[in-house]
Amino acid sequence: MLETKTSKSYFFELKGLKYKSLSNRVSIIIIIVTSIFLYANTFTHEFVYDDLATITKNSYVKNGVNGFKQILTEGSWDGFNAGANIRIYRPFQLLAFAIQYEFFQLNPTPYHIIHVLCYALLNALLFLLLKQFWQNKYPYLPLLIVLLFAVHPVHVEVVANLKGSADLFGMLHATVAFLFLFYYTNKKKILYLILASFFYFLSLISKEIAVTYIAIFPLAMYFFTDLKLKRIIINTLPFIVVILMYLLIRSVVFKGSNAMAMTLSHLDNILLLAETSSQEIGTRLYGLGKNLQLLIFPHPLRSSYVYDDIPLYEAYDFIALSTLLTYIFLVILCIRYFFKRSILIFGFLFYLLSLSLFSNTIVMMPSIVSERWLLIPSFGFAIVIGVLIYRVLKEGKTIFHFIKINPIAIPLLCSVLFLFSFKTIERNFEWENDTTLFAADIKTSPNNQIILRAHGQQLMESGDKEKIKESIYYLEKAQKLAPNRLATAHNLGKAYFLLRDYDNSIRVYSEVVKKSPNKYESVFALGLIYNAVKRYNDALNILTPLSKVASYKDASKFKEQLYTSYTNIGLQFLGDGRVPNVKKSISYFKNAKALYPNRINNTHNLGIAYYLIGDLDNAISTYESIYTAKPDKYDSAFALGLVYNSAKRHKDALAVLITLKDIEGYKNTTRLNKQLYTAYMGLGRNDLAKPFAPK
Repeated sequence: MLETKTSKSYFFELKGLKYKSLSNRVSIIIIIVTSIFLYANTFTHEFVYDDLATITKNSYVKNGVNGFKQILTEGSWDGFNAGANIRIYRPFQLLAFAIQYEFFQLNPTPYHIIHVLCYALLNALLFLLLKQFWQNKYPYLPLLIVLLFAVHPVHVEVVANLKGSADLFGMLHATVAFLFLFYYTNKKKILYLILASFFYFLSLISKEIAVTYIAIFPLAMYFFTDLKLKRIIINTLPFIVVILMYLLIRSVVFKGSNAMAMTLSHLDNILLLAETSSQEIGTRLYGLGKNLQLLIFPHPLRSSYVYDDIPLYEAYDFIALSTLLTYIFLVILCIRYFFKRSILIFGFLFYLLSLSLFSNTIVMMPSIVSERWLLIPSFGFAIVIGVLIYRVLKEGKTIFHFIKINPIAIPLLCSVLFLFSFKTIERNFEWENDTTLFAADIKTSPNNQIILRAHGQQLMESGDKEKIKESIYYLEKAQKLAPNRLATAHNLGKAYFLLRDYDNSIRVYSEVVKKSPNKYESVFALGLIYNAVKRYNDALNILTPLSKVASYKDASKFKEQLYTSYTNIGLQFLGDGRVPNVKKSISYFKNAKALYPNRINNTHNLGIAYYLIGDLDNAISTYESIYTAKPDKYDSAFALGLVYNSAKRHKDALAVLITLKDIEGYKNTTRLNKQLYTAYMGLGRNDLAKPFAPK
């Protein structure tokens, strides 16, 4: 390692303070305690936002260890929404969640505790990595940098949101790989290089951003070792092989395609709305500037940065030009001092390289900015800020003298650490659940169609009438911004339905179904509402096609609505009384009976229909089935006796009717007496018929 280079080798003549460093153990304890303290308030959080895609609604994860095969051999999005055509392969995250699911099911607390412990572990490993870079040359600098990194509020989305584990695991494994690489450069044991390659592979299958380390690994070897260029290249070759192996596996999983394909629109990435090169350049520069701003001044923070939250910028707009000049300055600085092996330049390059993949400059991403994408780049930022603060520190004879002779640097450092920590803890509370998250984000992102939709959905699902009324404002605004996002319209229709505003609910759902007949949940909802307003024919017409959809044809909620339509249409025809319409009712009652054969009321109505059209045989068999199954269904028993009499089967009629003599509602009633009289007379028992003769 480079321990004897002169200060000229380092930008701004960085010198180590002449203090004895804290032991690694004490430093690591400080880092771990700080990390856990900052995020301890997430331990009681619920699953939130994107956690449904990776845990609560991911069928592979919810299969536990039995889902391993699918997790390893299929796309990471397929367990949540296979039809979305999102080619993402991040199996390590899902494997970790599947194991946790085996033990904790859907209890979020253990997941959050484990997640925070992984973050603490990452920070401890970053400290050890910096110690590997510089050994004991810069006392307290590794601790300073890691603390700046650990407290940064931009990490909240990664740590408070369990889905952020993809980024966390990606950086964690890459850091372990980094450590083993430097162990190898020191001790030349091939085992360390093998372990470095293995953990780099784990990093890649955690998240694709790890591919940027293929440039960062040799960069660090150049800056912090005495290795010649040839040896640096040789040491890097195993990682290139690992990338090729990862791409091969990914290609097999996605049947030959390695592109991170997903269907994007301007609603996700505003760049797709750009009409000119000036707008493309200006908006890309805005994204780069926003990333830097979030690192320097992380406020406000929000869960998404999409249309219409971010406007299009022209290349000549101030924000675009100022960003361009800033990055040009950084690039010039890196070039100018690259061969000086400055730590500061390493920090800049670490930031630029790790940001490159998700900066929309190489590939189009699903958003112009995302806070979770800044986890790895923020380490480069922490190196830069840590070095700048460290450089201006002056040595004192005592701790009090040290504070006294650093009247700017120490208060500035303490202020940054305090304010960042406060912001982190505050933002954590907003990530407690979907309701708190979107209620907070809607204040800073009033035109963000995703946040509008999500906040509206939370209000709609609250069960509170006033909140449901409020939800309509947000859902309607979201729908205007994204008219083709049918999930928004579906929730809007549901909100109207919950308020019993059936006309507007039907209007909204009809528009959804017209745009997408395969939006089955909206098709079903429309059928349900038609039934609710007694438009049974409309309900039947809209529901019938769902009988061919696997997820609906055997679903009880669907069968219930279909049954409601059939029985009520049947009753309408039956109630008409005219024979042609009564005949029509029979097919509807039969269809209803096919759905629920044991529902006696429908079978009873079918018997009435047969009787009214004079089909006594079918009427008898229908009522006999009821009488056999449920003899105490007295209205059906009476109807059976009546039909027996009509068919001149008086003995059978009498056997049934006589059981009703002492039943309340039939005892001494005219209708029962009439049928008993008919039965006795039909059997020639005038003497027995006489007591029941009409008065």
